[in-house]
Amino acid sequence: MFVLRDWQLRGVTRILGSLFPVSKGQESEIIRPFHKSVSDWLNNYDKAGIYYVSIPEGHQMLADFGYKQYENGLDILHQYFVRNLPAHLIEASENDRLNAWDRLEAVLTDILFIQKKCKAGQASDIVNDYNMVL
Repeated sequence: MFVLRDWQLRGVTRILGSLFPVSKGQESEIIRPFHKSVSDWLNNYDKAGIYYVSIPEGHQMLADFGYKQYENGLDILHQYFVRNLPAHLIEASENDRLNAWDRLEAVLTDILFIQKKCKAGQASDIVNDYNMVL
């Protein structure tokens, strides 16, 4: 999704070692913590210190990246964002309320986005997207 070359991905995952194994997803490889305790630790500033990872900032970054892809055309929109862009925009609205809601409105009222989501077998997810907004 973030367009790492294979050798770059292998370098990153080699550094992370067994804490973040790589697994095959439906469309791409996925890096996940091997145990929930790792992500709990990373999300606690007092415990993680310099390794702290902000969930709200992560949603904001994913919302920004996904929306740029969306603006550049649905034909290049990664499947991850077809499924998850509305959720990231909703979560990003906590920090950037006006901009995120305008973006969310654009996505959820775009008939071409809705069609792409349906073609991807995610028709029922559209209802969930609208319910998250309510």
